[in-house]
Amino acid sequence: MASEMFSSVVIEGETIKSSWKSDRRMKDSESQTGVLEMKDSECQAIERTSAEVQTLNLETQHLILAEYDEKSLGAFLTRITPALLKELDKNLRSNVFQGYDLINDESTELLTKVHSLKYSDIPDEMFGCTGVSWNCTGTVVAVSYGYRQHENWCDHHGIICSWSLDRVDFEPNTPQKKFEHSCCITSITFCPKTPFLIAAGTFIGEVLLLDTSENVDMLLSSTETGEKGHHDTVTDIAWVGNENGNLQLVTCGLDGKILIWERNTQSIKLKLHKAFIILAGNLPTSLRIKSSRQFSEVGINSMSFNVEDKCLFVIGSEGGGVLQCSLESQLPTNSDIKFVMDLKNPVALGHNPHKGHVNSVASSPFSRNIFVSCGSDGEIRIYNYNQANAPLRTIYSENSPIRAAWSPTKPLLIAVVTANGLLNVYDLRLTEKPIVSSKLAEDGLNACVLEFSHKNPKYLATGAEDASVQIWSLHEKLIVPASNELETLHKMGKII
Repeated sequence: MASEMFSSVVIEGETIKSSWKSDRRMKDSESQTGVLEMKDSECQAIERTSAEVQTLNLETQHLILAEYDEKSLGAFLTRITPALLKELDKNLRSNVFQGYDLINDESTELLTKVHSLKYSDIPDEMFGCTGVSWNCTGTVVAVSYGYRQHENWCDHHGIICSWSLDRVDFEPNTPQKKFEHSCCITSITFCPKTPFLIAAGTFIGEVLLLDTSENVDMLLSSTETGEKGHHDTVTDIAWVGNENGNLQLVTCGLDGKILIWERNTQSIKLKLHKAFIILAGNLPTSLRIKSSRQFSEVGINSMSFNVEDKCLFVIGSEGGGVLQCSLESQLPTNSDIKFVMDLKNPVALGHNPHKGHVNSVASSPFSRNIFVSCGSDGEIRIYNYNQANAPLRTIYSENSPIRAAWSPTKPLLIAVVTANGLLNVYDLRLTEKPIVSSKLAEDGLNACVLEFSHKNPKYLATGAEDASVQIWSLHEKLIVPASNELETLHKMGKII
């Protein structure tokens, strides 16, 4: 009975899935690390060496004073001291060894040509440099070109080129700016206050005003010729400040005229302000130039204004005249020359003349009493403004000096270019021979123009008759003044 109730039974299992856990998904993936760099390095232990040294046994030395008579020594010093102090003072004031700085040392290049500029499109081989000028920043040099020989009328095209020496696109044969005119340009000068303003003179007597900041129309103003201006070549131009502090333009020419121009602020045109003329009959008796007519014009080759008195200036003329003039002169000329206004006689004093044409004059930038001239007679002369007799000093040049200029930093240094193409530098403290001389070019072409950079006195520009321009770098010895150089110049300028 019991066996029927209970028996062994095998029951199959049941699977109950989880309600919160899902099946896991599996995926194979790969990764890679950077390559490990391994490097071996060696090191070395410090080696030590032992050595024996031995010091010297120093013997103590006792200073034994010589026996002397104190009274006798005192008397000697009392007697000799005044004479010794006198000699020391004399040595201090002496200039015997002044300038002894081995300036002629062959290992030192006092003049180095850093650039040679030449406009590649010069129309004719007879074109040469007629003027050179630095702008007031000392970075731009402008050059004027003209035909070297004119038989009569000028039918050439004059050119003005300018180079910016510190620009990235600087090319010695390609100027950054170029201006062409209907006749030859004979003189040029940058405005001392405005770096892009140029004044220029022409062969037929025009005075031009240019704005080089323009690329196309540079010409601001052009003056008339004849009875309203010059009727012959303009040889020199200068910017001069008036009593109001404004700049005026002063021009001179082979027609003997000295004209003062003012800028019209409204039209930017040049307006004639004053006019002077130098006639043969108005010269001092000792300087009278032989002429068939008393009212013949005396051609002016160069002029230079005094460093302090801007109404006072000197001119160098054809025939050898070295004349001191004044812009305040009211002397009449008593001439019948037709002109738009009265022509005055500016001559105040005549200095000892040259025996040939005066090529150049230049006033000292450090002394109101000193100026230099050079002439076709081969003489370079140092004059005193206040003395009409013989010059203070005469330097003889083997070749005709064409242009002279004072250093803007060294009071007794002048540079001169000559007819055979030399650049000579003179130190007036030393001998009459140039302290350095360099050729402008290997073929010895005539030099024409010369100008220091006043803003950057390290540089000097020269020009030759083949239209080439040389930029020179000056050594420090030609820039830094000596201790008593200015004092020596002032002594030269004293009235004797």
